[in-house]
Amino acid sequence: MLSIGSSIFYRPKDKQVHADNAHMGNVGDHIAPLKVYSSWKETNFSTQWCYENYIQVRSMKRARDIRDQLEGLLERVEIELTSNPGDLEAIKKAITSGYFPHSAKMQKNGSYRTVKHPQTVYIHPSSGLAQVLPRASPDH
Repeated sequence: MLSIGSSIFYRPKDKQVHADNAHMGNVGDHIAPLKVYSSWKETNFSTQWCYENYIQVRSMKRARDIRDQLEGLLERVEIELTSNPGDLEAIKKAITSGYFPHSAKMQKNGSYRTVKHPQTVYIHPSSGLAQVLPRASPDH
């Protein structure tokens, strides 16, 4: 679901209020897409449920395909698939551990160096962080 990004929800112009109400409580963090996927799974992957909740069917099917691929890879390397969608603390830890190798610390000269493997990195100009964090230009 994280690889699908923000393409889960849609807002038809003539039904924006209905769509916003349907999406309430399902936007804003990394757990929300998991909740959407779990709800969709409970309906046996219903296309109609997606329409009723203003959810992109194509995006959900792509997420299901990615999950199926990952499950197949786990089986192939003989790793037992375990899942507990209710254990939000473990899920948050897993997400955070995936991001850690990409974390960076600002240096005195304004550049950033990754924490795990010291490498100079830059904030992409299109990132929301580029507007609020100081940055050195890649020309340095």
